[in-house]
Amino acid sequence: MIKVVKLGQRIGFSPKNKQAWKLRDGSDGCMRNTNLDCESDEFYHMEDVKLPETSSVFVNTTMGIDDEC
Repeated sequence: MIKVVKLGQRIGFSPKNKQAWKLRDGSDGCMRNTNLDCESDEFYHMEDVKLPETSSVFVNTTMGIDDEC
């Protein structure tokens, strides 16, 4: 199976490893540019974005939004 990674920065995030990013390796992921602010943060509408396959994902049902904010 071939894994296709579309490398592009999203609003509010930067690559964790900029050198690897330049080599088109996004495996280190991204980090937030600012802290999460539950009072003023908003969702952005993004087109042509495929959500990850979640059929084999484990979910922590004990965690809620209050744990993040």
